[in-house]
Amino acid sequence: MKLILKFWDNERKIMLESPQSVLTAFRNHSNIAGFTHFSDCYNQPNPKKYEPLLFIGKDSKGVELFTADVVKIRLDIITQDPDKSCVYGIIDYDEKECCFCARVLQGEEFEMLPLFGIMEAIEKIGNEYDLPHPLSLL
Repeated sequence: MKLILKFWDNERKIMLESPQSVLTAFRNHSNIAGFTHFSDCYNQPNPKKYEPLLFIGKDSKGVELFTADVVKIRLDIITQDPDKSCVYGIIDYDEKECCFCARVLQGEEFEMLPLFGIMEAIEKIGNEYDLPHPLSLL
């Protein structure tokens, strides 16, 4: 799997995907000052301005999935039970389990559902930054 990275710009509310904008965001997020001899622009790092989003694979339709993506998970495919419906989650990294998971709302609490072996049951709906109210889906 190749490493693909993009960033969400918290100030301008846009997704950064071009190589130059990702490099600038990565530098800022890593708290590294820019080169002063290239321009007179303000080049001090701003780590809180950018949110990194890491590629984790492709969904059931071949669409690239990144952390912070909102996904629909078909439980009937996972459990082989036709009576099961679907749940919605947000892709995140679970440090406790050391894997990528879908953060799924179960009752009053979030539960982490590991993504191992269930990519064929996942469909990307959007991104938590692009959707107006992503938690309303959960």
